[in-house]
Amino acid sequence: MKSQELKNLSEEERRLLLTRCYLNPVLWFEKVLGLTIKPFHKEWIEILFKNNRIAISAPTGFGKTSVFGIGYPLWLAYYKPRSKSLIISKTIRTQSSNVLEEIKYHIDNNPILMQLKPTDNSEWSKEKIICSNGSQIFYSSYSANVRGAHVDYLFADEVSTYMDDIIFYRDVSTRVDSKKGKLAAVSTPINTTDLLAQLINNKTYVSRVYPAVVNNESIWPERYPMEWMKNKRKEIGNSQFERNYMVNPHAESESPIFSLSSIEDCYDLHRCLTDDLDSDKNQVYIGVDLAISTGTRADYDVYTATEIDKDKIIIKKVLRAKGLPIEAKIERLKQMYDIFKNKASYVKFIIDESNIGHAIIDALRREGIPTEGQSFNSAARSQLLTNLKSIIESKRLIIPRNFEDPYTITFTNKLTEELIAFKEKESRLTRIKHLVSDAAHDDTVMSLALACKGAITRRPFEDYIASAND
Repeated sequence: MKSQELKNLSEEERRLLLTRCYLNPVLWFEKVLGLTIKPFHKEWIEILFKNNRIAISAPTGFGKTSVFGIGYPLWLAYYKPRSKSLIISKTIRTQSSNVLEEIKYHIDNNPILMQLKPTDNSEWSKEKIICSNGSQIFYSSYSANVRGAHVDYLFADEVSTYMDDIIFYRDVSTRVDSKKGKLAAVSTPINTTDLLAQLINNKTYVSRVYPAVVNNESIWPERYPMEWMKNKRKEIGNSQFERNYMVNPHAESESPIFSLSSIEDCYDLHRCLTDDLDSDKNQVYIGVDLAISTGTRADYDVYTATEIDKDKIIIKKVLRAKGLPIEAKIERLKQMYDIFKNKASYVKFIIDESNIGHAIIDALRREGIPTEGQSFNSAARSQLLTNLKSIIESKRLIIPRNFEDPYTITFTNKLTEELIAFKEKESRLTRIKHLVSDAAHDDTVMSLALACKGAITRRPFEDYIASAND
């Protein structure tokens, strides 16, 4: 209904409407808020009201925020006095703030919702709404700071963009536990390793996927007719259309070096990152990609330990650090060597020898630790990546991917995101093709590539047994 129609309702008609909206919440969205509700919207509403943990993958612009971020918090505020709803969006507050402003607009201008506005709304802010019946709707940025809130409903908007998964599991999802409340994680997917993908694979969550086109028909033809869909695909390209409208996280960027399907073939869903080896007869090779700069955009030091079991290369342990001085880097590496030296038949570092690498290599060698330097010029990096590509495509690499271990999932998500960001690009000046990354960082991949280089050039069995007896 329009605002004027709601205003013209008699008291009896208003009471009847509100009773019906309580029993049939779809009417709340249609009649009170005046939203256009399509069949897929009705499914969202039904799933939300019947379940406490839901994960929804849906196209951009198809009303996710209207249903989950505006409609339901207002229903809860109206019918459940003293209830609390929390809205979280990305790692910044701008989007969440916009949602809160739209909720305020509804309360200010809707004849039915106006009664939620207190006589003194001085406590209304850009971060919180306190209603006349004690209900609260507020938001917080995606961070550990949300830990103090305990709410009846949490809307996690665009969860695919949440970078630190551990914050979600440890600090965010637990906000509804004490009240036995609802959590709606809703997003357009980015890739198969993002947080949305994890929740869809989590048996605790009721999940649904809604592509924009089903059986060659738009699920919202009035707003997005098929002709519009076809033109949009041409405009933004096939891979972007597949991700943003067909909610297909498997869609690959143009000319990827590492195909997503090949990476997924290397996943071992039963393994976690661990210090333990499969056999004390196996060798361990540790790739070390070193960072020299500091600051928020600086790369990380990444140390990736791999175990060689016959023809398989198993990722075992990964350490990441930023801003360490040379002495601390050396100490970290010595500690990592100590972890494996009594567990493996042979342990060796392969280290980026550029910049500070030479000093670190020399320091480790003085300690008697087997260490090999590796050039990081353009040709050498390309060869490392080509070797890694061959290992992945031949399914020799084993990537731990146990969804019950947040640390493992966080690492493998990062690794996969960096892998699929590598592309072959031609220099405009020289016309020479180079392997480059579109991601903010590539250190996790390069560390693994170094470890795998050591694995494929490892010492023969007889050689290291003979050396041990020398």
